[in-house]
Amino acid sequence: METKRENVEEEVKFYWGGIRSEAMLSQKKKLERIMERVTALKGDSLRIIIYGEPGVGKTGMAQTIFCLLKKASTFHYLDIGQINDVAANGELQGVEKKSHSGVDKRIGKFEEANGGLLFLDEIHNASWKVQGILLNVIANEMVRRAGSTVDIPAKFHLVVGTNEDLIEAIDEKKFRRDLYRRIKMLPLTIPPLRDRPEDIIPIAKNLFAKHLRNLPYSVAQETYDVLQTQPYRYGNVGELSDLIYISCMAAEELNPFTPSSLLFDEDAHDFNVDLGEDLIKRDLIGFYNGIRFLGPPKNQCKSLLDNWRDYHLENETGKALDDIKSLKGGQNEEGVTFS
Repeated sequence: METKRENVEEEVKFYWGGIRSEAMLSQKKKLERIMERVTALKGDSLRIIIYGEPGVGKTGMAQTIFCLLKKASTFHYLDIGQINDVAANGELQGVEKKSHSGVDKRIGKFEEANGGLLFLDEIHNASWKVQGILLNVIANEMVRRAGSTVDIPAKFHLVVGTNEDLIEAIDEKKFRRDLYRRIKMLPLTIPPLRDRPEDIIPIAKNLFAKHLRNLPYSVAQETYDVLQTQPYRYGNVGELSDLIYISCMAAEELNPFTPSSLLFDEDAHDFNVDLGEDLIKRDLIGFYNGIRFLGPPKNQCKSLLDNWRDYHLENETGKALDDIKSLKGGQNEEGVTFS
């Protein structure tokens, strides 16, 4: 996935707007110093490993590196662990057009990243074959499309993300030692959210503003206090973001948004398995309010409504279900049409 600089800069501004911890700010200062030197060096490609638990913000850190690298033209994201061996070569290096076979030309991910920064997430999940292709490309800064004999330049800054110890992966024969040597130029570690509690409230404030946009709302200080005490063991910033988003959708009152409106995992589980009429009705009302106020993109709305309708169709939920059904083809309060 390719993203232009102006869009990435907006994401980075949001990312660092919620950071207060010295551990993270010192990382940023370190990066700024290094990126100044890298920018001054002509012709050198950067190689960085970002370690961190799932949801800790590795993509945001990679985007920060991109913004600090003035030479990089575009930001490219790829979950390389999802590339299977059968399609690996064509997906990563591309395919040359063959008129006799009807095969169309396709530019691979590495060629697309030429001149930019490529962030490969979940590098520890890459297969041995995919690791070999990556090693060859970054060693030679060239790709060769399937069906071609011509080498094409593919010179890019490379940042990889992982939540595993790559040294241990090497010892277990899961990761190539020669590839590790190529990408370990600068290792960074993002501490988990529970180890930087001073970041939680500023990040939460940003997330409320993002998810509720221009709606009238206020958040009680007690809500922030509760959010700050959570361990976030399973998703860090991503877990916090999901918690706030789901809670905003289901909340019956946004002004003020109180701790009782926070929908933690155990509460969401209860909604899904307990088919008591009151819980279902509250669940549907919350979903209705989420659509009415937040207005998700119209291309998502039909599938959302269909899923909820199918799940709750056998249950009598009164006006909440009728209201949700009536949204199809109608508009929310912001004038967004659902179809």
